[in-house]
Amino acid sequence: MKEQPKGKSMTAFQQYVTKTSKMLLVGEIIRARSFLGEGTTPEGYQQLADTGIEELMNDSNILRAAVALAREIEVSESVRRSIAASKAPSGSKSGPLLS
Repeated sequence: MKEQPKGKSMTAFQQYVTKTSKMLLVGEIIRARSFLGEGTTPEGYQQLADTGIEELMNDSNILRAAVALAREIEVSESVRRSIAASKAPSGSKSGPLLS
């Protein structure tokens, strides 16, 4: 979505789409920041709301990639722990209490 050149006014529908897109992008950025451990203050929210849509799209794409990477790391670490646990020596599976 490109911003309109100066001198051209947006139609009501274009304004609606732009406003809705900005709201969705701001929400996505806030959720991504939260997932990555960074909160958003009211001042930070206002700053995002005042940011242009192109910059919000760029920030959103970067944060989306960072969240995907963080999730991949979590899964990798979980698999690594699971493999290590399965290779760890286990206690005897027989005995007086196990019959």
